[in-house]
Parts: sequence; structure tokens; C-alpha cells
Amino acid sequence: MPGPGQFALRRGHYLIWSAIYIPWIYIRQAGKLAGVPPVRSDRHLAFGEAIRELRSERGISQEALALECGLDRTYVGGIERGELNPSLTNVFKIADALQVGAAAIHARAEAILAASRRPSRR
Repeated sequence: MPGPGQFALRRGHYLIWSAIYIPWIYIRQAGKLAGVPPVRSDRHLAFGEAIRELRSERGISQEALALECGLDRTYVGGIERGELNPSLTNVFKIADALQVGAAAIHARAEAILAASRRPSRR
């Protein structure tokens, strides 16, 4: 039987609660949960959009891309949404999985960024 501060996972295996257990705290801010990372910058958005476009052109899902890269699906999604800043190693992993050079991703991101900064004509 589990003792105080324990609960059984399986027969003979117990998880002990730590004295410094900190529960998740949800705070509503403008209709969203606190702790959700904001978009970092226009550059992050453009880089994520470039990856999303290349992935979509090849008909690859986020999950398949993440599996090919050895990354988590939520990490790839965070990069595509502009919430995460990937390391250079992960940029090369993504480029290899998409069968393009890292420079091609950056060039596409620069083109997206330049297009978004142009004033629109009506």
C-alpha cells in the first residue's frame, strides 16, 4: 500500500510527492492562458512562414517533418508560428529534412520579410 504522499503507479512502484511540488498556475490574460510565448519578431514569423511554405510544397505534415528531423512536433509548430528561436543545428536538421540548403530557407524568409515591409498599393 502506498504511504502518505505516495500513490501507486503499478504494484510495487510508487511515486513520491516532493515537498517542493509546484502546481501549474493558469492566469487569464486578455482571453489567453499566461505562459504562452508571444511571437518574437517579424523575422521569426518570416522564418517560420518560409519553413511552412517549403513543408507544404513538399506535402509533408508537421509531424512527418519533426520525425525526419528528430525534433518534437510541437517544437516544429512553435518555429512555424514564430514563437521559438531554433538553434543553428536544428535549422540544418530542418533543411536536410526538407532537402534544401539552410541558405534557401533564409533566402525565402528574407523575401517574405521584404514583401511584408513593402507598402501596399490600393
